[in-house]
Amino acid sequence: MHAKYLRLIENQEVNRIPFPEGSRLIDLGNNKSRILLPNDYHYVIKSRASGAVSDITTTDVTCECTKGSGCASLKYAGKVYCRMGDSCDA
Repeated sequence: MHAKYLRLIENQEVNRIPFPEGSRLIDLGNNKSRILLPNDYHYVIKSRASGAVSDITTTDVTCECTKGSGCASLKYAGKVYCRMGDSCDA
């Protein structure tokens, strides 16, 4: 992977996931959703364990509360976020 692209990726905000137009968000239940990207789109990911970089077209998002309950993923303004309810602590 070209170093320029890795720097761009590493400098992105980590509190949201890009959701390109044409993507689909599927509710899998239990605070989990799946994002399916449109043709010719990929997420670029880097393994924390090995440092290996790869690209994917589908990813799962799980929202969890450290205490309480009431967390779910949602799409807003072209991004995917975890929405925390009143009884959910991050």
